Amino acid sequence: MLNWKEVSVPSRIQENCIQDKRGLYVPFIVATDDDNRSLFTINDTRKVIFCMTHSTCTICGDHLHDDKWFIGGPASAFHVHGAFNDAPVHKECGIYALKVCPYLAYTKYNSKMDFEAMQEKYKDKFILDNATMDADRVPLFCFVKVTGYKFNPKSGHILPEKPYLEVEYWNDGVQLEEDKAKEIIIDLFNEKYTIDNLNFSL
Repeated sequence: MLNWKEVSVPSRIQENCIQDKRGLYVPFIVATDDDNRSLFTINDTRKVIFCMTHSTCTICGDHLHDDKWFIGGPASAFHVHGAFNDAPVHKECGIYALKVCPYLAYTKYNSKMDFEAMQEKYKDKFILDNATMDADRVPLFCFVKVTGYKFNPKSGHILPEKPYLEVEYWNDGVQLEEDKAKEIIIDLFNEKYTIDNLNFSL
């Protein structure tokens, strides 16, 4: 994982996102507590829905236009019934997140805090779970460009239009070679899902 202070910050993020006391830029959809402190591990449901219905980036809050990218695990991207929980971002905003967000950029990051207690405390700010979202940290993240998407407000699922326009694979803050990434994804599906449900041509 790169030192977040050494990663170039896109101008969109600098212009639109506030910084916390440490200097970290706070994504648009991050929830806040009663003391206005940013809760980086929790998305504000209302802001997420705003982004999905107004086609704005969940990181910087600006309109996406034709620059719509999703970040998700292999099952979200390539399972035949896959869907995303996180709304789309600009490419430059997504790459920044893939380099500095601990969960996205650091394989050994442990996000398994007392999730149930946090969920109860901030339950009005949680988006619903996606059955294809792995409870454990996935071995890599898929970064896919789409022409559009459909949002189901009842389930919270986001279904991108396919086929994807572009696909990248990321882990530990760096982009992976496609062949190596696909090997990892095939191993994951053999272990946790059914290989017949894997479709790279989506």
